[in-house]
Amino acid sequence: MEKLKHGDILHCSGQSIISKGIKLFIQSEISHTALYIELEGKPFIVDAQKDGVNLRPFDKWMAKYKYKYLSSSPNWDFDPLEKALSKSGNTGYDFELFVLRYPSKIIKGLFTKKEIELRRVKDENKRMICSEFVAWVLGLDDPQNYTPKDLLKYCIQKGW
Repeated sequence: MEKLKHGDILHCSGQSIISKGIKLFIQSEISHTALYIELEGKPFIVDAQKDGVNLRPFDKWMAKYKYKYLSSSPNWDFDPLEKALSKSGNTGYDFELFVLRYPSKIIKGLFTKKEIELRRVKDENKRMICSEFVAWVLGLDDPQNYTPKDLLKYCIQKGW
């Protein structure tokens, strides 16, 4: 494990069938985005998985998902902990859009960002995907438009 700092963004690559599908769909080696936080001196992850946005002990998260990751260290002007935890336990994962409702479009690669955006509800209590959650914590405009690949590109452009 590289030395991570409170508030780091992890850009992850998984080997599960779902991770491979996401990488194929977004044409990226990155399939997941998570936020690393320290709480009472202990390492945790806050991310959106199929069970929703939740706080997870870092070691259990790594054991379960076995991600390889790159990290970005944003220049936070606030502590992201409180904002990140405000979604924990009460925000579901928005896999329905990609998996249940439109499987033929996914297979055929017919989704556009505009179609995805039009189908998204813009309220604060909606379901989120991983990169949307982290983009929301960052305070980015239109966080629903960020894929894991887009968020990595954004972080690189910022020099994080």
